[in-house]
Amino acid sequence: ILILINYISAFGVSSMYYKDNPITLLPGETKEIKLVLQNMGEGENITAIASVLKGSEVIKLSDSNNTYFIPIGTKKDVNLIASAPSDAKPGDIYNIEVTFTTVSKAQFGALGFGLAVGQKFDVVIVASPVSETGKLGEEKLRSNILIGFVIAVIVVIVIIILILLKKRKEK
Repeated sequence: ILILINYISAFGVSSMYYKDNPITLLPGETKEIKLVLQNMGEGENITAIASVLKGSEVIKLSDSNNTYFIPIGTKKDVNLIASAPSDAKPGDIYNIEVTFTTVSKAQFGALGFGLAVGQKFDVVIVASPVSETGKLGEEKLRSNILIGFVIAVIVVIVIIILILLKKRKEK
């Protein structure tokens, strides 16, 4: 067990898209996206093979090779193309799963497979374009409206208190 403590693997994949933040596409639209592989551990350089397990009808690897070399302490972009079918309907959802399986050199030059990491997200077909910050903008607008309402209520309360104090002084 103590021997394994010295080997810490921090191989992972990240993306700005995930289950609660899907890619949005119009029917027939194509968008370039990227995932990021990282090897931040103290172990060894990693070679990983990418594959699309789910959603290959809308997601394709666009790099010329699906094998990625990630040296220790580095990150590597993985380029993908998301393409909505032209006959897709607004509201259609495509579940996507992209996995990366590490490859190690086994004895006698054969390849051995190791750790697999993946990224899951959805591609959602929409009727009109949605900005990447659309959700954030709506939340900010709601927040600003709420703040404005609270300030207005406080001002009205202060005015009422001032009027009541003025009437008491006059008596």
